[in-house]
Amino acid sequence: MGKVVNEAERTLAAADWVSYTPIQTATEHPARIAVLQNLTNQTVTFSMDGTTALITLATNGAVVFDLTANTGNAINDHGDFLGMGIRFWVKKTSAAPTTGAVYVSLLYRKGE
Repeated sequence: MGKVVNEAERTLAAADWVSYTPIQTATEHPARIAVLQNLTNQTVTFSMDGTTALITLATNGAVVFDLTANTGNAINDHGDFLGMGIRFWVKKTSAAPTTGAVYVSLLYRKGE
């Protein structure tokens, strides 16, 4: 059984978009699936360390990272996870967004 958690939602003021800005707090669970959404009116870039670009998403764009999709055949091989304590960051790519928000949603298994 899994649980979807909207770990982070951020609506930023225009001044916040100049450099990478954290999206809420660090993750609280090891995630199996991560969904990044850009529901703003401009292109934005996400980061996992506040320095290095992870992915750039156009207006109303989204990406799903299914980290456990290609697990091995071994009984104890549960695939990769996004660890606890990860913080996502976002910044403008060109013009600062004036409407909308960005989202990070995680799927993790009960008990993790």
